[in-house]
Amino acid sequence: MPRTFTVFYLVIVSICSCISPQTETDPKEMHQDITFDKNIEFEYVFADTFTTYGNTLELDQVWHTDSFVCQLEQNSLKSTEKYKSFSYPLNSPIGTQVVAKAIIIANTSIKKEWKITGVAILKDHKNYWQLALVEKPDADGKGHFVELSEMLNAEWCAQYNENTRLTPLINQQSFNWKYNTPYEFHLVLTGSEIKGYVFDASGILKAELGYVLDNHAVASGRPAFVSEGFSARCLSFEAKAAGNQCAMRVWPTYSNSIWGWALPNINGLLRKPHGQGSPTCFILILNAIA
Repeated sequence: MPRTFTVFYLVIVSICSCISPQTETDPKEMHQDITFDKNIEFEYVFADTFTTYGNTLELDQVWHTDSFVCQLEQNSLKSTEKYKSFSYPLNSPIGTQVVAKAIIIANTSIKKEWKITGVAILKDHKNYWQLALVEKPDADGKGHFVELSEMLNAEWCAQYNENTRLTPLINQQSFNWKYNTPYEFHLVLTGSEIKGYVFDASGILKAELGYVLDNHAVASGRPAFVSEGFSARCLSFEAKAAGNQCAMRVWPTYSNSIWGWALPNINGLLRKPHGQGSPTCFILILNAIA
């Protein structure tokens, strides 16, 4: 009997010694795209895991950000903007068939009113679709849910309004998401429908929403990361577009000099202009004030 116990003990020790502890890391790889027609030949394809940039200045060569508080941090695009802010690849075109995919973490709240973070299909700031984690205002209990909502001609939730109401496809959104937890977003515009999906880190579908575009609606745009009122990080981003309505945007190259004077390459101080003809010195002043 003692000999049997000894052998059993040695076997358990051998098995346990082969098990290495797991290390938690930010997920970068997305699940298989199950949300779009595989036969479509996309004219624009983009993917970014934010691991190749040395600093925010290098990120600015590839990404447009509405806000100066969108920065490269921990191999991710981090937003700490209190107001709604969009970020998207500089060369992304407007498309009528669009896929926006991202892995996003909401870390902390930074205001008491409505807060959101997720992905968008952005035509302009008055016309877009938004698939997002939402937190209600503090005064209303800070409840959590997922939304797929439309801004149309500066009218929020236009998909519910009398003159622009859309037919719902599915509405599974009662999902109590958690802080500091990665979620994968798929937002898909087909030209005739808009669909949104949210998965947890293991690939389980947690929310699914959609509408038929059978009324006046936003039917084109570019894929974007959107955030408001959270400290949130986009860990990975993928975009596809077809049926483009305009050529890819070409932005001016960043210059680290003004009138021949060399400027220090300081991360977060100098930011590339986000529009044609924007003077570098003006951007420098804005950063100094911020």
